[in-house]
Amino acid sequence: MTIEPPLLLPGATPPPSHDPRTRRLTRWIGYWQLRRWVDPWRHDEDPQLQLWHRDSGTSLLTPARAEACYELYARGRGSYRARELEDVSTWLLKHVPNAPRLELPRLQRALASLGGVPRRAALLH
Repeated sequence: MTIEPPLLLPGATPPPSHDPRTRRLTRWIGYWQLRRWVDPWRHDEDPQLQLWHRDSGTSLLTPARAEACYELYARGRGSYRARELEDVSTWLLKHVPNAPRLELPRLQRALASLGGVPRRAALLH
C-alpha cells in the first residue's frame, strides 16, 4: 500500500486558482504533478491545466485562452506571468531554486496531448 503525502505542506495557503486540491492528478512529468479540474463540466468551460510541485509550493497554470499567459505561483515568492514556457522556466530557476527544473520538451508534448496549450495566432504560419 502506498500512502501519498498531503498535497499542501502545513500552513501553506496558495491562492484559490493555484490550490491543487481543486484538481485531480492526471500524470507525472518528472517531479511535477500535472493536474486537471475535478469536475468534468468545469474542464469543458476552462481547459486550464496545472503543474504542481508540493515541496517547493509551486504551481504553474497553463493559459486558458490563446491570448492569455502562463501563471506561476511560488510559495513565499508571489506570482509571475509570462507568454512563453521558456520565460517561466528562467524565472523559476532564478527565484525558486528548490523547485525542480521544467523539462520543457516533455512538458510541451504532454500539454499538447491534453489540450492544455491553446494555439496562438502569432505562432500559426
